[in-house]
Amino acid sequence: MPNTLSLVPRCILQPLHSGHVLDEWKEIGANDYILSIISVGVKPEFLTEPSSIKLNNHKLTPIQEHFIESEIKELLRSGAIRAVSDTPKCVSPLGCVNKKGNKLRLITDFR
Repeated sequence: MPNTLSLVPRCILQPLHSGHVLDEWKEIGANDYILSIISVGVKPEFLTEPSSIKLNNHKLTPIQEHFIESEIKELLRSGAIRAVSDTPKCVSPLGCVNKKGNKLRLITDFR
């Protein structure tokens, strides 16, 4: 399973989409602010540099561990997240919740 320190959600720091998706947003009349978020991403600005924090994952069963590992691989493959070499300032815990039909859903605890 990839180290959680190496995963950064693209929607926070990286562009959400590029290419034809940006053109589609332009066609529906999205304003410049929205187009900027889609094309270059968002980087929160802080008055002072926050200290680093790493929260532990929730306790997981072997089935949940396997599910999370599979989900992370799929998120990496799809480009929703990417591996990074630097340590993020905050690493949020991962966990699972049960959905109807005994299916699992990946969750992130953004306390």
